[in-house]
Amino acid sequence: MAVSVRASPQGLKLVDRARRLKGWNKQSPAWADLAMVSISTLKRFWVGEPISADSFVSICNAVSLDWYDIAELEGVTPQNSSDYQSLLRVSVLDWNRWKRDNPKPIIDLEDIDLSSVDLRGADLRYVSLKSADLRAAILEDVNLCEADLSHANLSGANLTGADLSQVSALGAIFDGATLTGACIQDWNINADTSLEGVKCDYIFRINKQGRFSGRLPIDANSVFYPGEFTQRFQILASALETIDLTFSSGIDWKAFFMSFQELRSIRPEEKISIQGIERKGEAFIIRLEVASEADKASIETKAKELYIRQINALEAQVESTQKLIEEERREKATLLSIVKTMSESQSGNHRNYFSKDLVKNTQPIPELDQRDLNEAEKEIQALISTLAETYNTTTNAGKEKLMKELGQEVKQHPKWQCALSEGGIELIQALCAPIGIPVEMARVYLEEE
Repeated sequence: MAVSVRASPQGLKLVDRARRLKGWNKQSPAWADLAMVSISTLKRFWVGEPISADSFVSICNAVSLDWYDIAELEGVTPQNSSDYQSLLRVSVLDWNRWKRDNPKPIIDLEDIDLSSVDLRGADLRYVSLKSADLRAAILEDVNLCEADLSHANLSGANLTGADLSQVSALGAIFDGATLTGACIQDWNINADTSLEGVKCDYIFRINKQGRFSGRLPIDANSVFYPGEFTQRFQILASALETIDLTFSSGIDWKAFFMSFQELRSIRPEEKISIQGIERKGEAFIIRLEVASEADKASIETKAKELYIRQINALEAQVESTQKLIEEERREKATLLSIVKTMSESQSGNHRNYFSKDLVKNTQPIPELDQRDLNEAEKEIQALISTLAETYNTTTNAGKEKLMKELGQEVKQHPKWQCALSEGGIELIQALCAPIGIPVEMARVYLEEE
């Protein structure tokens, strides 16, 4: 049902004066033809009965009057989206007047079809436009502050100068829309919000009482290059679906990578990946990117649980290895003591031959075998790959920072030091060449290790 409107007594007086100037009577066929209404509709208009908003506006326009000045609007309350749609399509100015005179926290226009409608300057604050069809709509200078555009389709819409402050646009489609000059302060988008092909020269980030500021790009003479808006804000949208893991007292990279791989294997549907790594003093912040529908709290709890478990397992392994090494050292010391005692108890060439032969065949047991060395090389390579995502390795400054941090981590891992010592300059070159770090620079930080 469309919105129904009746004429007020004062409004009928204005219409009566206007129709006399036209030379029409109250049921003039010429009037009915011009307004494209029936004679019976004219009669109902004159007796103050409600008629459709479209017919009411046409009758008033035919005598050059503003329908808003003629209507009895008190008590006119649209009941559904069709009513609101009719009122919006009649005139944005009249919609704004009605909205001003009939304040309501939320107006429900869910699933409304306003495709290709000219809504320039419309006051759509707090309006729920969930899943609305706004394709190719003209929304220049529209006030959508705190409106709900979740899953709305705004493909090809013109939002030049629109106020999108605090708008909720989760899953909304802006493909091919124009957003030049719009304000997007605190707008709420996510990874499902589509910004493909958005046309935008610049936007504003701050809205103070209707005045936009905080232009991007900052330079008033600069504009976004084609695709830059989409690239920049689609990344930010994805970033909203993240989990920050904070390691305040440093991080055991081996434990983290092992726990991270386990986390991915037990929760493949969450699409967990590492978005970035940030260092703040002694602390590390690792930002995980997850699917928009993922249970972030559960993932964070599980990630910390798996990391602690790996830390404990590695510590137990180190403790066990240290015990074995200590036992081997004691056995070796005992054996050498026996050799020394036996050598001292012998005389002449026989004694020298015996001790020399025994010592010669008593080889020290290496602390790392080849498998351990290979594993250490892989761990160093994994850390280099991670650091390369943190630092800009296209600049010397970035390369220096990467190598400095790598050198610090190597100092804390004797196994890595052993691997670098065994592999020598060839290993250093193999590790650093793929990311463009000269071997001379790498040697400054690593060769001494």
